[in-house]
Amino acid sequence: MTPAIEIAVFDREKHSREWDRFIGNETVNATFIHNRNYIGYHGNRFDDCSLVFRRNNRIVAVIPAVKNGKTFESHPGLTFGGILIGKKCRHNDIATIIDLTKSFLKEQGIEHLVLTLPPYIYQSHPVDDIPYLLSISEGELTRRRLLSVIDLREQPEYSTLRKRGVKKAISNGLKVDLSNNLKSFYEMLVDNLATRYNTTPVHTLKELKLLASLFPDNIKLMMTFDGNKAVAGSLVYVSKTVIKTQYIASTEEGRNHGAVDLLLTTIIDEAHRKGKRFVDLGSSENEPNEINHNLLFQKEGFGSHGVCIDTYTLIL
Repeated sequence: MTPAIEIAVFDREKHSREWDRFIGNETVNATFIHNRNYIGYHGNRFDDCSLVFRRNNRIVAVIPAVKNGKTFESHPGLTFGGILIGKKCRHNDIATIIDLTKSFLKEQGIEHLVLTLPPYIYQSHPVDDIPYLLSISEGELTRRRLLSVIDLREQPEYSTLRKRGVKKAISNGLKVDLSNNLKSFYEMLVDNLATRYNTTPVHTLKELKLLASLFPDNIKLMMTFDGNKAVAGSLVYVSKTVIKTQYIASTEEGRNHGAVDLLLTTIIDEAHRKGKRFVDLGSSENEPNEINHNLLFQKEGFGSHGVCIDTYTLIL
């Protein structure tokens, strides 16, 4: 007889080390952003009520989540979370995990369960059992965010405009290289977001420096230089299957000289060289369900196509 799966609220003292080992080595749909050190940079901004599922004293699944009133939701400080499962989890195990979660949260007085699932590009193999089981548990698809994703299993086709930008950058002597100058990049980013989109970065400079120091193999800064002067940059997140452009910024000079075009083609080439399957250029939404079509057009020029991040809501 298969041993039962048990549920527990995450305890920092008891579970941190095992959680991180599970995220790093045993899951099929998690990335380094689900490491407790990454989650922990948020401090006390959220009421962390993550759940741990164990069988035979080993973690088989986790849900990084917070409590917000009578709602239990995927951690809002992470792009996605949902149910992060181990390699040996099967359909019936996932069904049990969902049932355990619903029963446990009901006992705690929770009325809504909201889970934002990892897109398939971040999965080492398909796990559509999760949305299927959420759906037949009367879960409703309540939000979809659109990512622009380049599939490296095929050669990306660049538009004429993007090719022209790359040629312009090369003819102007621009070069792309790794950099540690987060301060310079951040100043460029703040100026870009304020003047072009009337917004601010999600992370502070202090937070980015902390995260880059905690995850040096996963967080890299690539910048386009005109001589010694940085004219564009992207902070990239490197996971098992994907390189993601977390932030992109450029100066006016960089925009005039094709600096971002050269930067992104270099990132795409590097992802291909490292054997990654996808490049995630992020969302082009200004607001929920409101696409910035100029930004989307630029990303499509690098051969990107749409991939959704889905959010399911269950009334308990």
